[in-house]
Amino acid sequence: MTVGADGKNLVLLRNAEYTYLQMEPGEHQLFVQANCCEPSISRIELKTKERRCFRGFPNPTNAAKAVLGIFFGQLFLFEEGPCPTPEQLSKYSEVKVKYLDE
Repeated sequence: MTVGADGKNLVLLRNAEYTYLQMEPGEHQLFVQANCCEPSISRIELKTKERRCFRGFPNPTNAAKAVLGIFFGQLFLFEEGPCPTPEQLSKYSEVKVKYLDE
């Protein structure tokens, strides 16, 4: 799953991985996307020093399509939710942001 913002791919995440994005205050467009499919996009507005958390997950409507090998639409979705505690994150590996487009 590629995670990006404002039209730039920022990091590639696999199962059991997470990342932090540091962004300037203002309006941003976040997305998650599989290479084969359309991105799932969310527009957000960040305030100064605001921290927000999002969780990416497989689109449940694509389970039957995956069995058939047919992919279209959004393979991954994401939603805003409560930020995990350090204990909850300890089960996962942090992935530093890699600027894939540069």
